[in-house]
Amino acid sequence: MDINQNTVLFRSLMPEDVEKIVGYWLGSPPSFIESMGIDPTKLPDAAKMRSSLLLKAATNLEKGDQFATQLIILYHGQAVGLHGLSHIEEGCGVFHAHIWDSKHRGQGLGTYTYPRACRIFLDRFQLQKIRFESPCMNPAIHAIKSKLNLSPISEAVMDQSQMIEGTTAKVYEINRNDLDRLYAAARD
Repeated sequence: MDINQNTVLFRSLMPEDVEKIVGYWLGSPPSFIESMGIDPTKLPDAAKMRSSLLLKAATNLEKGDQFATQLIILYHGQAVGLHGLSHIEEGCGVFHAHIWDSKHRGQGLGTYTYPRACRIFLDRFQLQKIRFESPCMNPAIHAIKSKLNLSPISEAVMDQSQMIEGTTAKVYEINRNDLDRLYAAARD
């Protein structure tokens, strides 16, 4: 993959992204969803998921990008995944990453986009740090963090409603001072 600032861009969630996201969550094999620590039986149905995403997209269109918590990853102009931010409080937010199309996974796209999306979120929401809660059972997300020279600071049991009960996560954090190091690691 030719991954650089000319081929990879970001934009906020738009209505045209909704079906790709619904397809990713509800059309992926259950084993793939479970590998992320998600219990597929706890996911909302397509109509509820679609409605929620369309509401977020409408809010982005109405209020502007400064409130958008989902960044769509564009590769050669095509939406291929997203970075999201949740649990924003006390100068910190929790980062999420999903590449929808399997042909774009394992190609360095996550390593390239993580630091860039983190910078956008740190600036957009005036955060002091970003937290990653990465299920221990998902080696791919830990490989990205290893490539970025991030080390876990702790482990925690994930308590989000859609998680497989008892899922443990490695917890990572970055702050603004870490960004230059992340950018350098992403280029290596």
